[in-house]
Amino acid sequence: MKPDFGNGIRKKLKAIMPKPVKMRIQYLVSLFLVTLKITN
Repeated sequence: MKPDFGNGIRKKLKAIMPKPVKMRIQYLVSLFLVTLKITN
């Protein structure tokens, strides 16, 4: 069960994330900044 569950999450994350590396980094950075704003 656990390996299948992990693979499913990875596939979902890959589907959500933009394919170019720069866009992916920008997406992660923006997510990080949003989480910081929420916590602070």
